[in-house]
Amino acid sequence: MQSMAASTRIADLFRLVANDAVDPHKAVEKSYEWEHARALEVGKWSLAGATALLAAVATGILRQADASQQVAKSASAFPLADMGFWTVASLGIAGVLLVVGAGSLILASQIERRFVLTLALVAKMVEIRPFLKRAADDRATSE
Repeated sequence: MQSMAASTRIADLFRLVANDAVDPHKAVEKSYEWEHARALEVGKWSLAGATALLAAVATGILRQADASQQVAKSASAFPLADMGFWTVASLGIAGVLLVVGAGSLILASQIERRFVLTLALVAKMVEIRPFLKRAADDRATSE
């Protein structure tokens, strides 16, 4: 399901301006505000989760290396060779979270750009509001 801002069409903006909306800029702002905030939150939480998983895995690897050195030399020279399934799974999940977080932050910047362009379009439409009203009235009488 697309959000309101992603599915906004020029025809919707025409109707908004032609119907004498008190502040069409505010209506456009509200539709983009939620989508932008959601993208930022997903990005921040995903990056925080990835960081926490990477810190937990790094701590576990360092403790495993310290324990193996104190007790006896491990059979493998590299502590990652002794990693279990959950460590590998955690690294995979952390990678996915990093990609999702970075993608969400990139999406947030694209939403912001789309918002600015839409505001500029609405400003131009407000300038030609009488023409848009007449076009909407003509369309209503022809239907």
